[in-house]
Amino acid sequence: MPEGGEAGTGAPAARRGSIPGSRRLRVGLFGAPLDTGNLGVSALGLSTLEGLARFAPNGVECLLFDHGRGARPLDCGTSARVTRVGCFYSRRFYRRENLRTALAMARTGLAGLHPLLRSLRGLDGVLDVSGGDSFADLYGDWRFRAVTAPKALAMAIGVPLVLLPQTYGPFSTGETRRRARALLLGARRVWARDAHSLAVVRELLGPDFSAERHRDGVDVAFGLPARAPADGAGETIRTLREDGVLLGLNVSGLLFHREEQARGQYGLATPYRTLIAALLGALLEDPAARVLLIPHVVPPCSPEEDDVTACETLRAGLPADLSERVFVAPTLGDPREIKWLIRHCDWFCGTRMHACIAALSQGIPTLGIAYSDKTAGVFETVSMADHVVDARRGNIGELTERVARSLAARVETAKQLSATVPQVQQRWEAQFRTLIADLLP
Repeated sequence: MPEGGEAGTGAPAARRGSIPGSRRLRVGLFGAPLDTGNLGVSALGLSTLEGLARFAPNGVECLLFDHGRGARPLDCGTSARVTRVGCFYSRRFYRRENLRTALAMARTGLAGLHPLLRSLRGLDGVLDVSGGDSFADLYGDWRFRAVTAPKALAMAIGVPLVLLPQTYGPFSTGETRRRARALLLGARRVWARDAHSLAVVRELLGPDFSAERHRDGVDVAFGLPARAPADGAGETIRTLREDGVLLGLNVSGLLFHREEQARGQYGLATPYRTLIAALLGALLEDPAARVLLIPHVVPPCSPEEDDVTACETLRAGLPADLSERVFVAPTLGDPREIKWLIRHCDWFCGTRMHACIAALSQGIPTLGIAYSDKTAGVFETVSMADHVVDARRGNIGELTERVARSLAARVETAKQLSATVPQVQQRWEAQFRTLIADLLP
């Protein structure tokens, strides 16, 4: 844990004789670690670092909190000075990385005795993105407590809390609603990533809702840059494009491997394997189609969420004459490289929402397969709400018909995105400029 220099003194940097506006911005970032294998979560972290590095006038130092041990420097390809710091919710109270222990000490006035808390107290602000969609009680009490703990910790030690654009809710019990409301009230600024989530914030806060502090925003991953993979995958992609129409398809391991559990939890109208196999079959009806299966959650993720094995299993179940036109993309651990692969598709369909954002943000005609309300909200950001198929409703025939319509309209869809995506990019930039102006003295 870094304890030397400004971070270790326990006093905010602005109070130690620095000239306002002449020093680096110093922040901590929770809810977007790079070590989960979920490239959507990684995209949130890297996009946030990208925005901070681009718009902080004198640079930025960031503590990026993850599931590792101790403090480790990170070169993330930007000018930001980043240190990865282990800090996570755990039952092992003796570990200094334990967020529960840190929160208990902060609440009992013992912050000066904990190295993590001494580092946090030297920050200009704590940014929190909750993995994009985890600030809810949908995933159980343990997950809710783990996601809300960093927010409560920032408030307990008096460091400004900024909630980056994310989904809020559902909050289904009186207790989770009360706790969520307290955190939303205590944050310096709250961004929702779609109109539905902003409505949740407005309903929770009632007369305490502030249009200035509580805003409609855009998912920070819209600003993620693309980067060519270093392993020569680019040549394979170019060859596929030369051979025919390249269609990208993201398969969710979460829904594929735990099919019955997922169907019950999310209310899918059709078993996911049946749905995705029918979708793939519809794509292959065009003999010119080449389908690239693109994982977006990869090892070291849990096996039951692994998109890679889901893609491989799906392809292996095809007849030989069809499987020769289906390819599994290389397993890449950097969402910027996956975004580069998606850029070369003529059309894209995804179940993982951040895989869809990678496509939409580059103007690629995209069809989203939704199993929660969050997908429609994000597609609305680029005026593409009618390009979402809700897997909780309808049947296979309706799905394949929507796929056919989406493919046929892809040229017109690309034109529409060319008009709306630049507007979203401008909103993305404005978010970071506002955030930085809020936190720098």
